[in-house]
Amino acid sequence: AEIASRQHTVSSVTRLEAEAKMLRKDNIDLRQYILALQSEVYGARLSAKYLDKELAGRIQQIQLLGRDMRGAE
Repeated sequence: AEIASRQHTVSSVTRLEAEAKMLRKDNIDLRQYILALQSEVYGARLSAKYLDKELAGRIQQIQLLGRDMRGAE
């Protein structure tokens, strides 16, 4: 009975160690994925900022062209 109990304990410990190892690996993988997503978000924000300025510049050009066209009439 004591041997069976000990074997059960050893197998439980082995199973828990394997699970802990797997969870550590998952944790590392997820941290890397988070870093990749953060980089992607940062890039998207930079692009949005650039496009916003680009759009504002184009709108200003159109307004100036409209003013010039009205002035030529």
